[in-house]
Order: sequence, then C-alpha cells, then structure tokens
Amino acid sequence: MSSTVPVVNQKYIKKSSGLKLMSQKKYCPECGGELHYDPVNKIFVCKSCGRIYTHEQLIEQRARVMSEIHDEDQSKKKRKELLKWWLSEKK
Repeated sequence: MSSTVPVVNQKYIKKSSGLKLMSQKKYCPECGGELHYDPVNKIFVCKSCGRIYTHEQLIEQRARVMSEIHDEDQSKKKRKELLKWWLSEKK
C-alpha cells in the first residue's frame, strides 16, 4: 500500500529515476528579474538584465542585499525614535 501526500502549487519534472520536485524560481538580487539556470555551465542568468551568477555569487549577493536592507531598517528605526523623542521634549 503506497501513501501519497497531496502537494499544492508544486511542479514536477520527469527523471529516469522517477519524478523530481522542481526547485522554486529564483530572482535576480539586482533587478528582481527571473533567473534561468544553465546546467551545462552551472550558472544562473537573469532574463531581465542579463547578469550572470554562480551559485556562490548568488548567495553572497543576496546576503549583501539583505544586510543593506537590515541597515536601512535600523536607520529608519533610529530616526523615528529620535523624532519621537524630539517632539516629546518640545511639549
């Protein structure tokens, strides 16, 4: 008796060894365009801006972008706290 688990919104590809779950779509950290994987050269190519990434470069680039976003969020939070303090002292 084989049990099957329903999977919603997943795509499968046929392999000689059976079905394999396709990985989720990846997006360019620079422009947000969809990345296409070239298995021959083992690179990701952005369909929008044409940038080329290896897997390692993609991980590094995403970490850099996430760090920048975190830094911006921290700056906004500090500005908001300073403004709140400044306005409370003026009353």
